[in-house]
Amino acid sequence: MYSEEEKQEIISAYQLGQPLTDIRGKFGVAPSTIYRWVKDKKEYIAEENMLPMDIRNLLFQKERLEHILQIIRLSNLLAEVPLRRRLDILEDLHERFEQYNVHELCEALGVSRGTFYNHIFRRADRTKYQEEQQVLMVQVQQIFYDSKQRFGAEKIRVILSENGIHVGKKRLYRKKHYAETFYSVLKKQ
Repeated sequence: MYSEEEKQEIISAYQLGQPLTDIRGKFGVAPSTIYRWVKDKKEYIAEENMLPMDIRNLLFQKERLEHILQIIRLSNLLAEVPLRRRLDILEDLHERFEQYNVHELCEALGVSRGTFYNHIFRRADRTKYQEEQQVLMVQVQQIFYDSKQRFGAEKIRVILSENGIHVGKKRLYRKKHYAETFYSVLKKQ
C-alpha cells in the first residue's frame, strides 16, 4: 500500500515532532499504523546494531542461567520445602514484584497455578469468616451480659434469629473466644 520511501518519510515526520493530525491529513495514515511502523523500525535498528560479540555474550548468559536452573531442579531443593511454605512465598513474591507473572512464579517454585489461586481465594474466605465470627462473638457476649448472664445458648440463638442473624446452637458452643464464665454457663444449659 505504502512504499518504503513513503513509510520512511512518514516516520521521519513523526520523529521530527510533526503533529499526528497533520501527518494523517497529508498522507491519510491512521495513527496506530504510524506507531506500529515506528516500533518496527526501532526493533530493526536494535537488531542491526548488535555485534556478533553481544549476541555470543547473550547466548552464553542464557546457557549459564539454564544450567543454574537445572542444578536447582536436580538438587530437589524445592521438593524439601513444604507446599504451604511455597504458597506463602509465592503470595509474597506476587504482591511485591509486579514484573513476574503468576505463570513464571508458579513454574519456578513447582506449584500449579490452580493450587496457588485456591490458596489465595481460600485465605480471603477464611479472613471473611473470621471477621463474621468476631462480629457474632461481640453480639453474643452483648446479649449474654444484657441478660445479666442468665441466657443460655438456645435463648441467645433465638434473639440473634429475631435480629436477622441465623446461627445454630452447636456453633455457639464451639466458639473458644467466649469469656470463661460465658462458656461455662453455655455448657450447663
